[in-house]
Amino acid sequence: MSLKTNFKFHLHKPHSDKPTHIYLIYNYYNKKLSYSIGEKILPKYWYSDKVDQRPKTFNELNMELPTETAKKIAVVNRQIHNKLINIEQALRREIQQYVSAHLIPEPLQLQEFLNKLLNKKIKPVKAKVEYLTEHYQEFIDEMKNGNRLNTKGLRNGHRMSETYIKSHGTTLHNLKKYETKYFKRKKMTFEDINLNWYYHFIKILKEENKAKNTIGCQIKNIKNFMKYTYNKEIHKNDIFLKTEFKIMKEDTELIYLTDEDIDKLYNVDLSKQPTLDKVRDIYLIACYTGLRYSDFINPDYEIQPYGDAYILIIKTKKTGIELAIPLHQRAVQIFKKHDLQMPVILSNPVMNRYLKEIGKLAKINDKVKQSRTYKDKTVVSEEPKYKFMVFHTARRTVSTNLFLSGEFEEAEIRTITGHKDPRVFNRYNRASVIQKAQRLIDKKSFFKN
Repeated sequence: MSLKTNFKFHLHKPHSDKPTHIYLIYNYYNKKLSYSIGEKILPKYWYSDKVDQRPKTFNELNMELPTETAKKIAVVNRQIHNKLINIEQALRREIQQYVSAHLIPEPLQLQEFLNKLLNKKIKPVKAKVEYLTEHYQEFIDEMKNGNRLNTKGLRNGHRMSETYIKSHGTTLHNLKKYETKYFKRKKMTFEDINLNWYYHFIKILKEENKAKNTIGCQIKNIKNFMKYTYNKEIHKNDIFLKTEFKIMKEDTELIYLTDEDIDKLYNVDLSKQPTLDKVRDIYLIACYTGLRYSDFINPDYEIQPYGDAYILIIKTKKTGIELAIPLHQRAVQIFKKHDLQMPVILSNPVMNRYLKEIGKLAKINDKVKQSRTYKDKTVVSEEPKYKFMVFHTARRTVSTNLFLSGEFEEAEIRTITGHKDPRVFNRYNRASVIQKAQRLIDKKSFFKN
């Protein structure tokens, strides 16, 4: 291991008509040391070219100044020059010690060495107060501008999803609201985040009747933000690493549509309601392909014939992977109805509102129990299934129905849905334990002998 020690000396203000500071500049391994040596010189008494930077000698000064004046200035210049040489030699020796230990010094370490060498008395600098919500806004802006990209899994190197950014926007809103109410005229700093704050923040969200999973999402976002800013050395608060600073979560009974439900949806007459008809078509495509809502926004796709069948080839928005999805005959009919083009989708909230209306018209009325935890109490509600229909239900629908058909193995289903992790897929497969047992009996002769 070696380090080049090409030091340069530059003037702070090279065109000034007044004495200016001399700086040592050292660039190495994508690091930079810029250090004032504590001496000033009039720029016209300084020699500088691409190779050499130093105070002018007597001969150089005497070409411009009277001899006596040149002699006086040359004495001072010689002292400065000797100091520069001593600094270079001492700094080379210091760097060599790091190299011998196979280490690369940080600029701050070299600066501290030079302070001791030159007996510099450094005034303590008052630490800058870092305000949490200000940095959180910068954190969100970086994601929006594409300056902060995803670093995990299949999305590595891709921009953060709009849903993820929006979720952090909600968290920032809650933090600002908390800051306004409980910090009065001051702003929250990173040091304000401790376990007392954690428990109080959760208490406030519970009082606002936020569900347990919603609160868990807020804590997860705060932990991610704290980790990101900690790694950037914006603060030194590692409270987010404590086991007590945990993300709360509960399983919920998320619905899927059975084959019978899909038949009702497909057959309901919406000919006099063209908007609902288009929403139904888009949703059925999702129920047969497992596409996410985002995949319908400016989709990158093509539909290829394969014998009497068709294959949808599409690049997914969330993961960026390309899927080749065999199309169910009903999905083919819907695509042909739209000239083999993907129908233009409406906004997600509007789609979800229309889906409930369509589900009601299609009489998808089976009673469904949903449990949610509010204020540490589990609230169980029983409503018709259509009231719980949202666009993402389609993804659970295809995962579950293909599994229950008994014709597909999980790995085959995941090639359609794009799930790489079986554990994630299992969260979408809403088949009950009894249904899974029945599927085994139907598939395996072992249980029939």
